[in-house]
Amino acid sequence: GGALRGAVVRYGMTGLALTNASPTVHECSFCDSQYDGLSCGSGAAPVVTRSAFVGNGRHGVYVTSTGRPNLGDVTNPVLTDQGENQLYGNGGLEVYNETAGEVRAQNNTWASTDEAAIAARVYDHADDPSRGSVIYMPLQEITPGGGPRLDWTHETGFTADGTDPNTAT
Repeated sequence: GGALRGAVVRYGMTGLALTNASPTVHECSFCDSQYDGLSCGSGAAPVVTRSAFVGNGRHGVYVTSTGRPNLGDVTNPVLTDQGENQLYGNGGLEVYNETAGEVRAQNNTWASTDEAAIAARVYDHADDPSRGSVIYMPLQEITPGGGPRLDWTHETGFTADGTDPNTAT
């Protein structure tokens, strides 16, 4: 249980390290950490949506032991786990699956829309048959001229352009 909403974590050793926890992580940013943006260890099964994992020193998302993050699953009827995360520009890989289990990472934005380029930024069954797959297709569709946008309006009380709706400043 639990939830993390609207958090911005920068310059940490690891942005968020989870063990035996299954929070909902929504509209958060984990950037510029020394190691990983998100580390999921034993028993960690967060549902992560509309969050960014960008520019971390090692991996955007690192999964080990029995960790099972849900970074986006469009195969079920649940509408609260649709991904819409941003995964790019990390020093190692975007998602590193060191487990035998499958990791869902569908409906996300990567640095490329080329499937081979994304596969090169993911460590999974294709790299080591003892590892589970990272399922990243389909990708998030982005309208021309648009892009994914994190919107913390409800978390911060400020509008998307940074102004306070009460004072217009």
